Amino acid sequence: MSQFLLSDRFQASFILLTVTVIVMIALFSSNEYNTAWKMIYFPPPNIEYLVESISFMTRFQQKVGFQPVGDGLFLYSAFYFNDKSKNGQPAKIRIVALDARAEARDLYCVFLCSGGDSYGETNMQIITGKGYRVICEDPYGRGLKYGQVYIDCELPQNAIVDPPKFVSVYHTNYNLEIFGNILKINYPPPRQENPIYKVASCTQPFYTLGENMGKPVELVEWMEYQLMMGVEHFLFYNISMSSAFATVLQSYGDVITLLPFNLPIKEKDIVSRGQFIQANDCVYRYRDVARYVTTLDIDEFLIPSDKFSNYGDMIDFILKSEDVKKLGGVINQLNWQSYFSFANWPTRDMSNLSTEVFDANLLRLTTRIKFLEGNQSKFVELPDNVLESSVHFVTVGVNGSERYTPPYDIGHYLHLKECIWYFEKPNEILKDNATCLGSVYEENLNRSIRFGDMLTKRVSERVKILIKMDPKLANYFKIIRTNNSETTKRPKKIGN
Repeated sequence: MSQFLLSDRFQASFILLTVTVIVMIALFSSNEYNTAWKMIYFPPPNIEYLVESISFMTRFQQKVGFQPVGDGLFLYSAFYFNDKSKNGQPAKIRIVALDARAEARDLYCVFLCSGGDSYGETNMQIITGKGYRVICEDPYGRGLKYGQVYIDCELPQNAIVDPPKFVSVYHTNYNLEIFGNILKINYPPPRQENPIYKVASCTQPFYTLGENMGKPVELVEWMEYQLMMGVEHFLFYNISMSSAFATVLQSYGDVITLLPFNLPIKEKDIVSRGQFIQANDCVYRYRDVARYVTTLDIDEFLIPSDKFSNYGDMIDFILKSEDVKKLGGVINQLNWQSYFSFANWPTRDMSNLSTEVFDANLLRLTTRIKFLEGNQSKFVELPDNVLESSVHFVTVGVNGSERYTPPYDIGHYLHLKECIWYFEKPNEILKDNATCLGSVYEENLNRSIRFGDMLTKRVSERVKILIKMDPKLANYFKIIRTNNSETTKRPKKIGN
């Protein structure tokens, strides 16, 4: 049965591609072609399996990764986009892409529309017009072969009545050999007073079949802490991951969306395995969907002060502060001051706990670093006010928006680092030019006192679920049994 289904889908795709090729050849070979819209009607091909109702859920149902346009240009995702800070500017379809060329390109955007609610009701419409490439900032000045771009496509004139469902992009020097992309357009949810999620999460792509992205127990600990802090939805991107990681994510059900991120180029040719592209795809998926979006990786924790028990309340408080009002009140990002903790450092003294404790990152001793905004900071973004994002900060916000760094007594973020050669020698980033060998640290046990008991219990319960799903996972989870005689001791504190 699956073979027949695959064959039917292949035939349907082939029909669609053939029809579009004929149309494109006719249009591009015409001397009358200009930027005006052209509309051509055809009997509907059998592609209903591709079509879903236009709703916010399309933002979280991407089943393919990068798609080629040709000559080094690859498309990832497409979004209905309206810069609300610019009154009167028409909405457009914005495509997140990567490109090998720095100079401008001449491109066509081709929309596939329907005159009714489904392709089966009326004739299909193919509408084409000029596309414009927007070169995104390279905030780190790496100058690598590939970089992130946007392709902006003007919407068809009848888009309000008949919104297009798919978009394709082609070079003006179109030929059959470079045909082969079709992106489903993601639309915002219906307007409502409050977004669907108050706090959501974006995380860098999983990129290895090994375990150097972290241990499964660290992913569980991170997930449980984020849920404790009120995160309601998580977007993960997968280049490759271990089966153990996949099982952990699967156990959380609908609060997680996992998207394919199959890089079509060499990793050395793009910054951070395409993380800028992932970051901006995430921003646009959460526009009008989430109020606040964290950008923490699974070795990073945002720690509210003891005035707050979750992220949402803390951020609400910050945005109502006098400092923010002085900036104009429109914030695109909150940058957090940082602490480091090293993987070779022990956890706090757990002798007061009567439970089994996992080798938890959150409970490790820490050292405060010299705050360098934009480099060692991490941020929470307000997606409706963001136009471009990077790994450590927003690069372009909407007109009139600002960034703000909350004081440390409101909150900070904790970053677990490996004790590699770079930190084994005196390091100017660390307090008192310390090293990762444990010579200088700050006591700072507040977070583990506040959250340690609850977190370890949550991790224990999740581990039971995981081992029930796959008994082999028991090998991944190390337990420290705590009592008065078996405690994790702290290194001697040196320095202030």
